[in-house]
Amino acid sequence: MNSTKLTDGTIITNEKVFPLPEACIFLGYTLILIIDKVLFDTHALFEDEDGHGHGHDHNDPAELKLEVNIKASMARTAEMEGVTDPAVLK
Repeated sequence: MNSTKLTDGTIITNEKVFPLPEACIFLGYTLILIIDKVLFDTHALFEDEDGHGHGHDHNDPAELKLEVNIKASMARTAEMEGVTDPAVLK
């Protein structure tokens, strides 16, 4: 502990103080994330008819386009690498 004594007799200590406000902000944000992502993960709570655990329909245009783009990208990559076996592309 490093301390300094002033002329009037006051002692000033240079102790490192725990950053309580920053810790409270971090813990609060962590708590919010846990509540939002773990406790209220309703997507995993509801199961589809096929039992996959997806509580949504599979007709989302953005999801279908993403799937098509990913498959096309994988096919282009495999073509550049010379892979012709379709089982590798799955």
